[in-house]
Amino acid sequence: MAVAEQVRRDEAGGTDPVFGIAAGLYLGLVLTVPALLALDAVARLDGGAGYVAFLGVVVFAVAGAWWTVGRRPDLIAQFGGSRLRWAPALAAVALAAALLVAAPDLFVILGLFFGLFGCLAGLAVAGLARTRYVEAVAGEETVSAEWTVGWPTAARRRVVAAAGSATLLGGAGWFGGAVVDAAAVEFGGLLVFYAGVVGIQVGQERTYRAADAGLVIDYRLYRRLLPWSSISGVSRTDDAVVCHRRWRPDLRFAVADLGDDDASPDAGADGVLDALERHLDRRSEHTSV
Repeated sequence: MAVAEQVRRDEAGGTDPVFGIAAGLYLGLVLTVPALLALDAVARLDGGAGYVAFLGVVVFAVAGAWWTVGRRPDLIAQFGGSRLRWAPALAAVALAAALLVAAPDLFVILGLFFGLFGCLAGLAVAGLARTRYVEAVAGEETVSAEWTVGWPTAARRRVVAAAGSATLLGGAGWFGGAVVDAAAVEFGGLLVFYAGVVGIQVGQERTYRAADAGLVIDYRLYRRLLPWSSISGVSRTDDAVVCHRRWRPDLRFAVADLGDDDASPDAGADGVLDALERHLDRRSEHTSV
């Protein structure tokens, strides 16, 4: 069934105000500096007029996105199922780069500020859209097994130690670079710091669902779908059930978190392994989202 048809069946006449507000905030962040540049070219703006113009742009963007995009759950789901969902974040970065080259000094600073937060808002929009897509194509009625696990304890500790070290070192470099006015050190430290913060999340507990369309991974704030065609095989070790992937890191499900096979044969390690193998036997041709 097409994504649009599935959404129309489940959410006929519905709206998605959360996505509408997120999309509106993104547009407000991205459009603010160009709008201020245009207004400043017509009539010089002071601080008060600039602030009023900023509020006007944000309110107009949120209202417009809520009224248009938020009223079309089918379009949101289709957008989330395409690679175009990353375009808003990339557009915010491109706009900030363009302003860095061509705008006056004050607007360069504003462009970098709004570009950074516009990129984060664009990533949030992508995550929300992908979640809507996953909900549309992998509904609860297609789920054959569900389990909540993290990586094995030893592997999780190694990840936390490495990511924690990167966070501390990156934070020190970020702060130290700012103190001594070394832009390269400051920027490099910032990148390492954020890499460490993101890395700490690797291997943490997630909820997984084996659905007809693929393996659904619930990250609490958003969901993603791994089609069965992206998984090359499964195996079991002493401490984990492993989903092997060709081009990306394997997924590991700690046996200790899955429970006793004798007490809960469907949710234990053997049950999860059997569910995965059944789906892989009839894998589809979907691409990873």
